[in-house]
Amino acid sequence: MVSVPEQILESLQNDLPLYEDYLRKVGRAVMENGISRYPIFIAHREAQIGIGRPIVLAELMQSQWSINASVLEEMVRKGIVNRNKVEHFKEIYKSPMQHACLFVISGESDAGFAFYPYRTPTSQQ
Repeated sequence: MVSVPEQILESLQNDLPLYEDYLRKVGRAVMENGISRYPIFIAHREAQIGIGRPIVLAELMQSQWSINASVLEEMVRKGIVNRNKVEHFKEIYKSPMQHACLFVISGESDAGFAFYPYRTPTSQQ
């Protein structure tokens, strides 16, 4: 898998503070409802993608990036994460209350995983 260029990550990092609290709430709900222990957010600029469910629409947020919510299990089913690499992925996966796991898609050839550290402290709301 090709790594995501630095300028793409910088663009995404400018938008993430707008909805990081919402991402954390969605991640918490995914785990508390027993859906998965590994929530993943797909950041993209496409009109539509076939991974996850849309939770943030760029045009509504007046941002450059849309976000879909997914889970590790879907990423494996869709062949994005190789079945043989699942244990390695789980080892590097960071706490979803401290970091958002992002699968960043930018264009046809640039895609990769990144962890975004939440800037606000975890609350137990």
